[in-house]
Amino acid sequence: MRRTGNIFGGRRNLIFSGLMLVLLLIFLLDLFVVDRIFDPFTYFYLFFAPLIIFYGVYPLYANRRLTRYYWDRTKRHRLAVIGLGFIIFLVAVAILGPFLTQDPTQVDFKNKNLPPVGFSSEQSIFDRNTEQLITTETQGTWRHPFGTDDKGRDLLAMLVSGTRISLQIGLMATLIAIFIGLIIGVVSAYLGGWVDNALMRFTDIMMTFPFFLLLVLIVFLYGSSLWFIILVIGLTGWTGTARLVRSETLSLRTRDFIMASKSLGASDRRIVFRHLIPNVMSLVIVIATLS
Repeated sequence: MRRTGNIFGGRRNLIFSGLMLVLLLIFLLDLFVVDRIFDPFTYFYLFFAPLIIFYGVYPLYANRRLTRYYWDRTKRHRLAVIGLGFIIFLVAVAILGPFLTQDPTQVDFKNKNLPPVGFSSEQSIFDRNTEQLITTETQGTWRHPFGTDDKGRDLLAMLVSGTRISLQIGLMATLIAIFIGLIIGVVSAYLGGWVDNALMRFTDIMMTFPFFLLLVLIVFLYGSSLWFIILVIGLTGWTGTARLVRSETLSLRTRDFIMASKSLGASDRRIVFRHLIPNVMSLVIVIATLS
């Protein structure tokens, strides 16, 4: 059974490496030969989607007994199930919403300031012929379930678009911050010495950085680019993760299984990626969820 798992694990790593190589070739082709095959968000999704599938979903599918155990424990907590359902609902709205709603930037002055479905509002229109204000009652329509703004843009479409953008910023910035914090925390705790001191002092400096002022400066210099905002949040939000991961790794590196791996001649790379990082992933998942 262990041998079969190692074979599947080796194939999984090989397939993932092949996909990343193909993605790298497409990126280089986009960068130097063809103009704009994919936008930066698409490249981001194409990188993290296989990562989540191969190293998140597949292990849960392969170890169904452990997955069933975690699901049974989760079902006992009603608030956890409600929270999970709400997250799934938001993700579904962000993914499927743009295909089911109108263009949020489409302007229609004939249908401006419409109320939501089931409500009515009074609007005053100036009649040039009689030079009087005519008050009319407007009913909400199913074409615009949440109504429209003063330019006639559909509020439901704008809400879905805002949900999509918010999830993009939150997901991408969190993944960047978690990735940086995980690597710095594990390496700092495992190597120790001057490496630990240097990385932790750098972390202290980053923690004192005025994030809001940096964000305002980036927007002032480069405009309100969504990608720059994500990078600023991701590149400055890893400090707390690094601290927590470091403290957890400090307790793990003195455990018996780590000492046994060292005595058997395991390399530092194998210990870090095979033993330390998998054992701190539960903490990382909690941090990512809260972030």
